[in-house]
This record gives sequence, C-alpha cells and structure tokens, in this order.
Amino acid sequence: PFSLHQARHRADGWRLEHCEWELPEASFIEVPGEEPMRIKGTIDRIDRNLHTGAWMIVDYKTSESGKRPEATHQASGARRRDSGRTWDDLQLPLYRHLAGQHGYEGEVKLAYMNLPKKPEDVAIHVARWTHFDLEEAIDVARGIVRDVRAGRFEMADDYPGHYQDDFSNICQTGVFGGGDEE
Repeated sequence: PFSLHQARHRADGWRLEHCEWELPEASFIEVPGEEPMRIKGTIDRIDRNLHTGAWMIVDYKTSESGKRPEATHQASGARRRDSGRTWDDLQLPLYRHLAGQHGYEGEVKLAYMNLPKKPEDVAIHVARWTHFDLEEAIDVARGIVRDVRAGRFEMADDYPGHYQDDFSNICQTGVFGGGDEE
C-alpha cells in the first residue's frame, strides 16, 4: 500500500517539502518576441532528498494502469526527427520550468505517484527525460501560446466525430447524447 511505499521513499532520503503548492503569481513562460504568458497551477507535491539535495516534483495519478510519465506526455506512435516523440501533455515539463523560476534548481526529478485500485500496484514512476527533451517541451508550450494568441485552434481536426458546431468539442455538448437530439 501507499504507506509502505512512502516509508521506503523516506528511507531513501526523500522528505516532503510542499503539498498542494500553488505556483506564485510571478510564474510564466517566456515567449521570445512577445509578452510572457502567466501560468497558474498547483503542484501536488515537492520532495527534497536530504542526502543529495535533489528535488522531486510529484503528480498524483489515480488510474487502473498506472502509466509512466513518458507514456502520458508523449505519443508513442508518431516520431519526430529531432527528439523522437511528439508531446501530447506538457504538465510535468511545465512544472519543472515554472518551479525553476522559484528556486527549485539543480537536479529536479519529475514523477507520477500512481495510486491504482489494487494497493499492491502503488508505485512512483520517475520520468527519464533529458535536458533536451524538457527544453523541447517548453518550446512546444511556447508554440501553443503563440497559436492561442493568433487565434489558431486546430484541435478539432485531431478529434473526429459528429459535432453540431465548431464549439461542441470544447463544450462537450454531445457527451451524454443530448447534443445530437436537440
């Protein structure tokens, strides 16, 4: 169960420093040639290793499968020429980038604390991204900021379905079947 895993984590030198840490107001993504983009959010947990001084940013996940961060954040199919994978989720790289603006520097690990239904499957999965991977993720985030500011929203093409209007994907009007009948 979680308590045994937490005890092992603590025995390895990890101490919980922050729980539900709200990003300070001065948290942003720099966008070269444009105004920075303010980012709000809450990091589930930040640990510090008493032996090494390393930080670990932890996001709790409840699911059946207990995926690794790489599987959630990067598409396993489509490969890119530069780094290998396409970024689908930027949560942990953004947390790393933003926490770095507030003193969480040096060695910073990114991890999921998976809490599935089966207690014996509780695990912490530390991401194995390189510095280059994380920089690439922040560049993707910068591109998203530029697209949003320019009014480019091309997501609907990636999610085929029967939509009543251009906003049904965002508003979820057809989720319970009611949208198609109205």
